[in-house]
Amino acid sequence: MSEFATTDRAARDDHGAELGRLNSVSEKLQLGLCGCSLIVWVSLWWLTELPVLLLIFGSSGLAALAYVLLLKMPIFRTSLRVFENGIEFISPRQQVKGAYVDVSSMKCKEVHHHQNGVYVASKFEIELEMQNPYRLIKYQCDFRMRGAKEKVINALVFNCSEGIQGWLCEKLEQEGELHWNENTYLTLDGLKLDDPLFDNSRTVRFDEIGNCTFNDNELKFFRNGEGLPFLMIENNVANFTPKFGLFLKMWDRLQQGSLVTGKVGAANQNS
Repeated sequence: MSEFATTDRAARDDHGAELGRLNSVSEKLQLGLCGCSLIVWVSLWWLTELPVLLLIFGSSGLAALAYVLLLKMPIFRTSLRVFENGIEFISPRQQVKGAYVDVSSMKCKEVHHHQNGVYVASKFEIELEMQNPYRLIKYQCDFRMRGAKEKVINALVFNCSEGIQGWLCEKLEQEGELHWNENTYLTLDGLKLDDPLFDNSRTVRFDEIGNCTFNDNELKFFRNGEGLPFLMIENNVANFTPKFGLFLKMWDRLQQGSLVTGKVGAANQNS
């Protein structure tokens, strides 16, 4: 459970205008509230003769009130403020403030929950490593798709990804390839696939790739005219999102005829 607070864009910070703020309470506290609510319900059911429905609504109401109170108390609340050029993370144990260009690594994923085929809610998790000096941020919250909170989450992921892509481009031009996952590399010409069984590798060029899809935290690549993917990558690897974004920029510019394979400079321009 979490809370989204809108902010005044006129309020300025050294990292630019604040785009939004995510407030949440740790899962341990949420489980503790559920446990206390259950204990209250059982105790009242055992000691009184009140109707069961009244006991359920009463104990649930107490848990909801306690959660709202915890959100108002900084000692129990975790906040992530998203700005145009950076972020501020405040938890009971640490406070971190930095620019997107300081982000060296990110992992993020979204899980969408359904019940009987009906969408219920979504969960967002992100882990950021920041340099100058080194800091580690871990944050998670619940949200609903197409809501205001999702827009702030998308802005956070996009801006962090753009910050990382800057040095990824430099590394790709200098070394000729970027390690993506265990056996896959993004190169200046396409995707290089290592085959450890036969101790060799092959490259699928950008112009051979016809489509790619991303569903359930898994990315699939398809060759032109083929219905089965030749490569699948899960998004549980570091810097998955910025590397995928860099791939899309290079792939799109090749389709538009503005990218010459073997060069990556133009691919880092914002689309």
